[in-house]
Amino acid sequence: MAKILKDLYLDKQRMVENLTNSALKTVGDEVKTANDEGFGFLYNALEFIDAEIHKPLYRFFHYRDIPYVYAGGAMELASFYKAAYDVDDNVPYGSGENGTLKTVKVHLNKNTTRIAPFQYKLKLDLIDNLKAEKIGIDYMSMFEDGVLLYHNKLKDKIAYEGLPGISDSYGLLNNPNITVDNASAAFSAITPLQLFSDLNTSLLNAATACDLDVRFAPDRILIPTSLFATLSKPLAIAGVGTDVATTGISLYRYLKENLARDLAGLGGYVDILPLPYLETMGANSHGRIVVYNYNKDLVRGVVGMELTRGATVIDPADGSINTFYCAFEGELQFVYEAPIRYIDSL
Repeated sequence: MAKILKDLYLDKQRMVENLTNSALKTVGDEVKTANDEGFGFLYNALEFIDAEIHKPLYRFFHYRDIPYVYAGGAMELASFYKAAYDVDDNVPYGSGENGTLKTVKVHLNKNTTRIAPFQYKLKLDLIDNLKAEKIGIDYMSMFEDGVLLYHNKLKDKIAYEGLPGISDSYGLLNNPNITVDNASAAFSAITPLQLFSDLNTSLLNAATACDLDVRFAPDRILIPTSLFATLSKPLAIAGVGTDVATTGISLYRYLKENLARDLAGLGGYVDILPLPYLETMGANSHGRIVVYNYNKDLVRGVVGMELTRGATVIDPADGSINTFYCAFEGELQFVYEAPIRYIDSL
C-alpha cells in the first residue's frame, strides 16, 4: 500500500513539473499557463516536495574489523576451549634397550565470556505517521532504520571498548593483556622511517609470539585517522647533505609493499586501515596503532541474537504506537592475545 501511495504521489509531482515547465506565467494575481488554463484544480501544485527522506549520516567499523560467530539465541554466556601441553625432559629416543618415552600431558581449559541483552522502544507519533502517509512513506520501516543505527553504534563500542558499564570487559583497542610497543615519536611528528621501523618491529614481534604460525601472522594494521591522512604524501628520501628527494610513491604504498616483503613466508599481505576511535587511545591518550590478524580463531565478536522486533502496543495516553526490540550481544573473545600488538604514540 505504501508503495502505491508513493507511486501516485510521484506521478502527481511529475505532472506538476511538466505543467510548471510549459510556459508558466503570471497575470495579475492569477497564475496561468500560456493557453490561459488556470492552476486552481491542482492540489499543492505550487509546492514541490522531495519524496526522499534524508536520514542522519553515519559510518560503522565493527563489521570491517571483527569477525563474528553466532551463539543462536537469548544466551547469557559463550565459551570456548583451549588446549595446553605439558612435556617432561626425556628425549623420545626409541632404539634398543636404552629407549625412552617422552610424556605429553594435555590440558583443556574452558574460557567463558559474557553476553548481554539490549532493548529499544520505537515510538511512532500519530501526526508524523499521517505526514509520512501523505507521500507514501513506509513510516515503520523508516524509523526502524533509526533503531538499527543506534544499535550499530553500540556494536562499535562493544567491539572496540567492551560491554558498556562493565569495567573488566575489553575491546580490540583497550585490552590490558596485549603487549604495548612504544612508538619512536609522537604520531604528530613521526618520520616515515620511524613509522616503518615501528610497524615492522611490531609485525615481526607478533609473528614470533605465535611461533611463526602463518594462520595468525599479522595481516591488518589499524591506525588513527589523522595519521592515515599523512600516508598519501609522496615518500621523501634524504640525499647528500641537506638535500631531500621526493619519490612518486606514497608512504602508504611503500609501507604496504615493504612490510609485506618482510613478512614473506608468513602470509605476505598487510592491509592498513584508518579508525577514528584510535585517536584518543593509548597509555597517554595520544593515539594507538593495532597490529593483528583478521581471524575468528584469534579474536572474534559473539552475537547471541540479532536485533529483533518484539511486541507492538498502543499507548492510549498520547495515541502513539510503541514497538519494542531486543538483541543479545557478547563481548569479544580473545582466543589468543600474544599475536596482537599495540603501538602507542609518545
